[in-house]
Amino acid sequence: MCKYCEMIKDKSRVIMENNTCVAFYSDEAVSSGHITIVTKNHIENYFNMSYENNEEMFMLARNCKKFIDKNFNPEGYNLGYNVGVWAGQRDKHVAMHLIPRYAGDVSPEKVSGGILNIKKYLKLKMELMVL
Repeated sequence: MCKYCEMIKDKSRVIMENNTCVAFYSDEAVSSGHITIVTKNHIENYFNMSYENNEEMFMLARNCKKFIDKNFNPEGYNLGYNVGVWAGQRDKHVAMHLIPRYAGDVSPEKVSGGILNIKKYLKLKMELMVL
């Protein structure tokens, strides 16, 4: 059984849930209050989720944001999915990460540079292929 399916069974970990999704604090938190939201049913790929699952996940994320705002008072958020091994998905279960951000937790260049760094890497890889 997958890591997230096991975590769903442990009701003491659950922060909140709705019809199709469950939220709990991340085991590998990036910051204080980092919440992971997963589907109750084992779905491996975000793009295979039903519209209902997708809507329920975003509604749960909104409720989790209110919970984090009240308990952690962050200045911003990162919200994201990793889909596929090459995009950083380590567990084959859809997981949304709601990551609170705090002033000074990392430099703005590191936060906004993520996708830019990927573009630089791909450009370098393409240049090496041409050689």
